Amino acid sequence: MEPYVAEQIAREMLEADPDLAEQFRARLDSDPQFAGSPAARLEFFLRRHASGDEQFSLYPIYRL
Repeated sequence: MEPYVAEQIAREMLEADPDLAEQFRARLDSDPQFAGSPAARLEFFLRRHASGDEQFSLYPIYRL
């Protein structure tokens, strides 16, 4: 997702879910690296969005 689209989605998610907004503010206050990284902040919302893929970047490993 492009950052300009993700930002709008993040704003909508914050407005719609006060608990999520509190989690986001708490993470901003407690994690300076998170607060300083626009990519990490957007990923916070993308991972929690309904269209997010929980298995993104996971690869199956099998034992024989």
